Amino acid sequence: EIEAAVRESERRRAAATQKEAQQVRKNLGSTNDAIAALQTRVAELELACETAVETVTTLGDSAADTLGRSNGAARDVELLAMLLNADINVLRRIGASSAAASGDDDNGIAEAITRYRRSLNWAARPHS
Repeated sequence: EIEAAVRESERRRAAATQKEAQQVRKNLGSTNDAIAALQTRVAELELACETAVETVTTLGDSAADTLGRSNGAARDVELLAMLLNADINVLRRIGASSAAASGDDDNGIAEAITRYRRSLNWAARPHS
């Protein structure tokens, strides 16, 4: 009877050990599946990050290009404003001297504008 009890105890212990081994294998399989899923997700995130970096780089290049063009346009506008300001100052001086000579401000300014236009036309013509 003692031998039968020992054999039964060993059988139960072996069955329990086998059950635990099956559970460990099952858990290991689930863990491996989870690791594979995480590796796939990491690869997807790496690709998304690379795409985002490329997009940001492209946007940065585009912004720099646009800014460069804007700066160029701003310089052109600034130069044009300087030229126009110089033209206005020339017209004022010519108008003031003509007005002083003629005694009539309106006529002096009109004459100044006419003279200025003639000088622009003369300057625009080819000269040898």
